[in-house]
Amino acid sequence: MVTPGPLTITITAFGRVPRGKGLGRAGARAGDELWASGTIGDGALGLLAARGDLKRLDAGDRKALEERYRLPRPRIALGRQLIGIARAAADVSDGLLADAGHVAAASRLAAHIERGWVPLSAAARRALAIDPALWAKVLGGGDDYELVIAVPARRAGALRAAAQLARVEVTRIGYMTVGRGVWLTVDGQATSLPRAGYVHF
Repeated sequence: MVTPGPLTITITAFGRVPRGKGLGRAGARAGDELWASGTIGDGALGLLAARGDLKRLDAGDRKALEERYRLPRPRIALGRQLIGIARAAADVSDGLLADAGHVAAASRLAAHIERGWVPLSAAARRALAIDPALWAKVLGGGDDYELVIAVPARRAGALRAAAQLARVEVTRIGYMTVGRGVWLTVDGQATSLPRAGYVHF
């Protein structure tokens, strides 16, 4: 790639995982609970704040969201704790709906997400109160680098304990069923999906 600037740097990391110790997108089972770490939507809203598109939002909230966008906190410590607890997981980089969809597709299941269960920061809640149309960005925008996790209900306590060790909150956001795709509900009622997130190719 040639670019006139500013400077662009791409880094690719490779590693090895002992046999049987990896955690990928495949492996979820019907009936598994779907959980998310941290808060969702701050990255996408932070990009809007950085572009000057959230002028009606308090300056302090805009700054907090922009910091989440510019300085993401990948949940590496939590990911390491999930071996033996979770059946499948993905990082939320392309958007919650897209990455839950990756888990669903790889596991040959459907993912059901209740919008009201999705964990939000205080700044994101205030942004949504001003403009509910921002839900499309919150659910589909990406750049959060949280984790979406499929776990058997009987291991929910172990997941919470692992999250406590990693010093991050986890929240149940839905469940996996037989079927295909991602299904979004609002107060238990099925609703149309916003744009599903970033598509690499």
